[in-house]
Amino acid sequence: MVQLESKFKINILWSKIWGTLHFNTKLLNVFRRFNISVYDASHLVLADKLKIGMVTGDKRFFNTVKAKVKNVIWIEDFGQ
Repeated sequence: MVQLESKFKINILWSKIWGTLHFNTKLLNVFRRFNISVYDASHLVLADKLKIGMVTGDKRFFNTVKAKVKNVIWIEDFGQ
């Protein structure tokens, strides 16, 4: 039940954030700047908006953004 409530809260948060023009504009800028998928760009923008780190195991994505984005963490470095 807790997982279901958490997913529901995350969906509400996504709805509120997704609906803002600022988020959409930033999403498109990140998408174009790094030439990454909208999926990856949306996670990157959300992590930035929430001021949290983003852990990834996608080496290509990590190598693409690591020099410019400080809150992206390679999965093997997580928790160190």
